[in-house]
Amino acid sequence: THQIRVHLAHLRHPIVGDVVYGGRQLKTGDVVRQHILAGKSMPLSQMLIARQALHSATLSIHHPTHETRLNSTAPAPFDLANTIWLLRQ
Repeated sequence: THQIRVHLAHLRHPIVGDVVYGGRQLKTGDVVRQHILAGKSMPLSQMLIARQALHSATLSIHHPTHETRLNSTAPAPFDLANTIWLLRQ
């Protein structure tokens, strides 16, 4: 993850929650204020992400002995999905 974080920070698009490379840490007050103004209700513990907002939705590798491509997908974790939803409001 280090290389991704460094490159995105260099391009001035740091990752949300990456305080080492200049990403914006979501402040409780900012998110709660927007959420309340929108008339929504959700427990605060479910609204914020307390980590770097990184997720690999798909991964594809070439199997070294079977000569086949292995594909894997994973939905966004709950905290990341909620953070994305809140930021789009």
